[in-house]
This record gives sequence, C-alpha cells and structure tokens, in this order.
Amino acid sequence: MKLRDNPHPLVRLAWLATRIQKRRGVGASTNKQLLCWKIAMDWLPEPGRSASADCDALIFGLAGTLEEELTRKSDAAGRKHRDDEGLPEACMGFARHFFDAVWIETFNEREPTSRERRRAAAIYRFALLEAYRERGIPETPEEDAGESAGAEETPGEPELGL
Repeated sequence: MKLRDNPHPLVRLAWLATRIQKRRGVGASTNKQLLCWKIAMDWLPEPGRSASADCDALIFGLAGTLEEELTRKSDAAGRKHRDDEGLPEACMGFARHFFDAVWIETFNEREPTSRERRRAAAIYRFALLEAYRERGIPETPEEDAGESAGAEETPGEPELGL
C-alpha cells in the first residue's frame, strides 16, 4: 500500500506534510523534520476546552500559521509538489486532516500525554521521511535554505529556532 492511500491518520498527515514542507537533507535536525507537526501540536486547544465549538476557526488559524511559518523560514515546498495547488489550500488540507483525524479521532479531543506525543511524533517523522522517498522529492541541502526553489516565498527573518 502506498503511503498516500494509507488510512492511518498520522501516516496520512505526514504525506500531506510532504505537499507543504520542503524536504531537507539527511543532516537536517529533527526540529526541521517535525516543523509542521510542532506547529500543529501547538495549535491544540487548551485542556478542558472542546474543539468542536470552534474547530473551523482553529483549522483556519492553523492553516494560516503553517503558511506564514513555512514561508518565513523558507521551508515551503514548491508548487509542483502540491499538484499545482496553492500553498494556502494545501495548508488547509493539512490543518483539516490534523483536526478531524488526529485531534478528534486519534487524541479524542484530549491533550495527549508526553508518551503519546513522543509515539505519535515518531510515527509521523518516519512516515514523513518515507513519503518523501516514495514521492521522489529530492532533498534540499541546508545551504540552499534561503533559496525559493519554486515555492511561494518571500525573504524572511533569520530563524530563531523552535
């Protein structure tokens, strides 16, 4: 089974991330590889709050933050990796899947424990690396981080780290 068609929510999320996040070289840090994951996890609602009442607003907010951060950090994938879909639309697809399949179905709208976070991040990261290979997306060397490589990007501020 190809990763694109894999029904597991975290594997599918990783495949969607390959559409919006540039593939960095083998020397890339785990923080770089988990950039979309970390942004999404930071968007989880506060413990005790139901996501269902404001889920659409959270999806829009996450999609906008993904677009802004990927562009600012020169980590947006090129349009050709999104099947010519715009970055905002691809970010919406990632955000919607994150909330519908990961936050609501996988985490049951509850703050995951640190153990659950680690396990989910490990599944996501490995699936992300495999999805890049499966899709044939070449690695982008770290020294090219400031170049647009066909992405919808503007020069950004220096990276401050996560």
